Amino acid sequence: MAKRSNRVKRLDRGPRIIVILFGFILIYISSFVIKYMTKEKVDIHEVSTGSINANNTYTGIAIRKEEVFYSEYAGNINFFVREGEKASVNSIVYTVDETGRVASMIDSLNTSDNSMSETNQTIIRNTLSSYKTGNSDNRFYELYELKDKLEQVVNDSVNENIISNLSDIIKETGSENMFRYVKAPKTGIVVYYTDGYESLTVDQLNESYFNKENYNKTNLRADNIIVADSPVYKLITDEAWQIAIPLTNEQIAAQGLADKKTVQIRFIKDNITTNANFSIVPTAGGTYGVLSLNKFMVQFASDRFVDVEIITSSSFGLKIPVSSIVEKEFFIIPEEYATNGGNKSTIGFLREHQDKDGKIVTEYCDVDVYALVDGNYYVDKSDFSYGDSIIKTDSNERYTVTSVGVLKGVYTVNKGYAVFRRIEIIEQNQEYAIVQTGVSYGLSAYDHIVLDGTRVEENQIIY
Repeated sequence: MAKRSNRVKRLDRGPRIIVILFGFILIYISSFVIKYMTKEKVDIHEVSTGSINANNTYTGIAIRKEEVFYSEYAGNINFFVREGEKASVNSIVYTVDETGRVASMIDSLNTSDNSMSETNQTIIRNTLSSYKTGNSDNRFYELYELKDKLEQVVNDSVNENIISNLSDIIKETGSENMFRYVKAPKTGIVVYYTDGYESLTVDQLNESYFNKENYNKTNLRADNIIVADSPVYKLITDEAWQIAIPLTNEQIAAQGLADKKTVQIRFIKDNITTNANFSIVPTAGGTYGVLSLNKFMVQFASDRFVDVEIITSSSFGLKIPVSSIVEKEFFIIPEEYATNGGNKSTIGFLREHQDKDGKIVTEYCDVDVYALVDGNYYVDKSDFSYGDSIIKTDSNERYTVTSVGVLKGVYTVNKGYAVFRRIEIIEQNQEYAIVQTGVSYGLSAYDHIVLDGTRVEENQIIY
């Protein structure tokens, strides 16, 4: 028999090792990708220069000289003055048809001619646009006000179409003695609603008047038939009017209103800005700011509640989101204990401590300085420990590190990781803050900062 070969052929393990190696690489890459995909994203904001107004918006009550007029007659009514227009003395405001015969003729005229003037079409478009711009889901009453306004415009259009034919209609129906022309006894702006606030004065105000849920506004043109001795319209007889706004002591102090005689205001409804005389009136029901004006009354004749913004200041600087602002604690070390590093461009301190052999030694500590305020450096708490002893250069004086201060600032991410930079706030509202430019160790225009400062920490890698 031939001898069996004792030689054993080894299998080549190279491919198996390569597969295992690629498997580890694949697992590493997969875990890195999963970690990246599931990592909470940090939103970044670029710092720019800008301004904000430190203002407050208030809902005020319009106080005017208003007089309600009542009808002496009962019957079908037609109005001939559009709401918000001025009626002169002895001009026709409305008519009353006591027999109803003229009303029937008017109805037939309405069905035969439904054209609307360009003026009324413009009013409808503007009314719808204003409602769309200022509408809020929390103010359902505005929808009913919109309905009333649109109906009034339609009624005005109808009246315009029939007024030129009115004399012929009266003669045809034989209603000369039963058709009443009612004229304005004085000059004023015509308004067709009542709400019980017509005789209201500032000294009568309390918070219940500002509760819109309890506010009742009666549309006097809702029905085509009038009852004798019922309110039919009212006149605003003076262009001078007031807006009363409720104020707290905190609001008065924050906006510096205590000594103001005039203020600049902006009407939210029409974005109109103007100046108004201003006074603070304390009453038994609270404290109220009174804005006195001699114009723009007509634009708001149909409104009892008027939203206004008081503009008290406008500041310019670096504009940042309020959400970026955080507070951070630092050790405070007097400026005179600082020294320069070897290149003379860095700031550090000489710290005294024991080495491993128990000997007292002095070492130079290069630190990150975040602010110099009132002769004190604010340094990162990671650079020292409580109780460290700092030596003044060329002196035996020592300072023990114990004092802690707080700075407001933001986290910049210009280098891909979070770095705290202090800020000095000039002005602030609910969304933005204006901070001082040129602050040492502070921000500059075009810096990139974390939008939500509470989501990062110092030196956290962002990119």
